[in-house]
Amino acid sequence: ICLSPMVDTVARFYDCDKFWVYSSILVFDLLSPVSFSCGIFVSRFGCRRAIRLATIGTFVGGWLKVVWLSEFGQVVGQVIMALAHFMGAVSVPVFSALWFPTSERALSTSILFFATIVGGGVGFVLGPVTTQGDPNRL
Repeated sequence: ICLSPMVDTVARFYDCDKFWVYSSILVFDLLSPVSFSCGIFVSRFGCRRAIRLATIGTFVGGWLKVVWLSEFGQVVGQVIMALAHFMGAVSVPVFSALWFPTSERALSTSILFFATIVGGGVGFVLGPVTTQGDPNRL
């Protein structure tokens, strides 16, 4: 979603077809059914391992996107990051249930989910502001 307002800029920067940029955006939507298996993982192995796996996946996927600059490499890195995101997102209510008393669970879950939305929103705003439509500014 963060790339949506700057698809043209990203496609020009990577000298690729817009299809690859849209593919990178749609990865999260296409992989969303995986979240059910992430819930099973969290139930069996716990919140700590799930968050650790989410952290490692985000790190690996992000660096993969940095070093493998081909279109396919970008989508592969995005897939890894999407899978990591689902693991982290499914862990949020479990984390709240384990660490906070019943009276504070709704608030803590809301804050944790809101933090991911704010992070995405910051990327949504900063991408176009940083590049100003010029791919050489990346």
